[in-house]
Amino acid sequence: MKTTLILVLMVSLGFAAGYFLGSGRSRESLAKSLVVAHLAQTNSDHAQELDLIVLILTQFREGKTADGTEMLEKWLDGSLLVAVSSGKDLNYSQDWIPSFVQEVRDYREKFPWTNSVPKIHAKVQKILSLAK
Repeated sequence: MKTTLILVLMVSLGFAAGYFLGSGRSRESLAKSLVVAHLAQTNSDHAQELDLIVLILTQFREGKTADGTEMLEKWLDGSLLVAVSSGKDLNYSQDWIPSFVQEVRDYREKFPWTNSVPKIHAKVQKILSLAK
């Protein structure tokens, strides 16, 4: 009876130790997988950004400044929309507006530009209307 009790206790401890050691290893493995996935996405984003930078620089170097400027204006609109949608700071309130929104608004007041996609233009205008 004592032997059976000791055996059951040892097996139970073995299962418990295996569970805790395994779950720790699983969490570590999952964390590493998430980091690798994030780095892959970040690298992809930067590669796309580099492609765009090269394209814009080519436009300017070839004397097509209007095309290069239009690309930068569209990039500005896209970056503004992404920054606002990913930021928890801006809830379309008048209390506090991030400085980047104010900077874009000041720039667009000095150099007006209308996005050729009406939905995007309307969203950008809504965001910029929050700045003073």
